[in-house]
Amino acid sequence: MKKEFVGGFVALGLGLVLAAPAAHAQDAAPDAQKRRNQIHLMEGLLARAGSIAAEAFAVKLHQIDPAMNWFIGQSRARGFVLEGYGVFFDVEVPELRSYIVLQQMTLQRDVEIGNALARLKGALESMPEGPSRQQAMQAVRVLDLQAGPLQPPPGAQPFGAAQDPAMRVNESVTTTEPVPAPEASDPPPQAALMAVIRDPRKEYRDTVQRELIDVMLDYSIPMDIAPDEWLAVAARVTEAGQRGNILMLRVKGSDLAIFAADKARRDEIRGKVEVRVF
Repeated sequence: MKKEFVGGFVALGLGLVLAAPAAHAQDAAPDAQKRRNQIHLMEGLLARAGSIAAEAFAVKLHQIDPAMNWFIGQSRARGFVLEGYGVFFDVEVPELRSYIVLQQMTLQRDVEIGNALARLKGALESMPEGPSRQQAMQAVRVLDLQAGPLQPPPGAQPFGAAQDPAMRVNESVTTTEPVPAPEASDPPPQAALMAVIRDPRKEYRDTVQRELIDVMLDYSIPMDIAPDEWLAVAARVTEAGQRGNILMLRVKGSDLAIFAADKARRDEIRGKVEVRVF
């Protein structure tokens, strides 16, 4: 009787031991599915961030030519769980047609150079004859040769053309008084834009980086990234017809937890996001 009791107890113990992994797997299945669902939601948010970056940068570029389509393609994102590492997202953003941007910026630069030369020539025409005027005229001719053939703005008077006698300065009189400079005017939108957009490729990449980091900080908590895991995002910031760059962003789960507990430390945690460009 005692032997049967002991045998039954052992059998029950073995049954519990064997049943434990199965019960644990059943408990873990809903958690795994929940994480997959959160990753799927994050895919949509990162894809939308790529579209927002393209739209924000296009607003600037539309000041050059509102009718131009500066981007091609759509934004997409795919997420993966990497055991022992964390969660990784592969993001594609709309392709910047950088060659068109550079062409348009070159055209606008030529127009602005032409306008500046025309204003300078007009100012020189009002200067009295003398060595200073001759030196300035020579400098303008050099600029003309360097800039190439530029179309003067409508109504501009050719350099050296005769002026209205009523407006002509007595060239036989020399003076040391300074010649008033032409009145300054606000730069046209294109000139102001080119002063901001120095490198369209880099500025688009920086815009994408800013939008993606915002999403990484604001919407990653439901994915339950462990303190020692990473949230990594690799964004392919490509150019139409060219290879482009891979923008790699990653942040530690422990830093995400700090931000979740104290949103006022946003700038601090943003500074801890590792950024690499390949």
